Amino acid sequence: MLTNAGFLAAHGAADGRSLVPRGRFVAAALLCMPPDVDPGSASQPIAQQSSQEQVAYRAARPACAGCHSLFDPYGLALDGYDMLGRTRAVDEVGRPIDTHTTLAAALGGDAVANGVELAQALAMKPAFTNCMAKMLLQYALAGDDAAVEVPLPPQQAGCATANVVKNYQNINGKTFADLVRATVATPAFLLRRAAP
Repeated sequence: MLTNAGFLAAHGAADGRSLVPRGRFVAAALLCMPPDVDPGSASQPIAQQSSQEQVAYRAARPACAGCHSLFDPYGLALDGYDMLGRTRAVDEVGRPIDTHTTLAAALGGDAVANGVELAQALAMKPAFTNCMAKMLLQYALAGDDAAVEVPLPPQQAGCATANVVKNYQNINGKTFADLVRATVATPAFLLRRAAP
């Protein structure tokens, strides 16, 4: 999904600066780690910097680093795609693009070279599996009103999401269809009640 043109275009920016919106989406929707950041607090001096320079600039400033370190790596890995999702080797002003980045320590600090490697790395992380299980179970139960929490750690007993994760891990395929099967097999789904 991360390299799908529809996803990339939906989270691209008209000015070519898609690093932050794409990174924030990945953190919030795929890892259930929504950053608590004020979108209006962006600093203007970084506007003429390359994406790598922007990330380094924010990482060097404590006021920025706390939040941006949670999502900048994802956006940087996806910087090799323009606002429509086409691959690109140079940015909007002709500078070469470098999509190499290191994921946050909370995700193991893996080095990734591009969007494809990012997708492969995230697919192996418990944070991704937990988040997808939570989102799918929440959707299956009642939409946004369902009280479903991501388990910490994933083996936490008595948690509906933990049960989905456990069922999913016991399936050999590890596809999205397997996640759906694990969700509909959990007692929380089977015993749900219709909303009044």
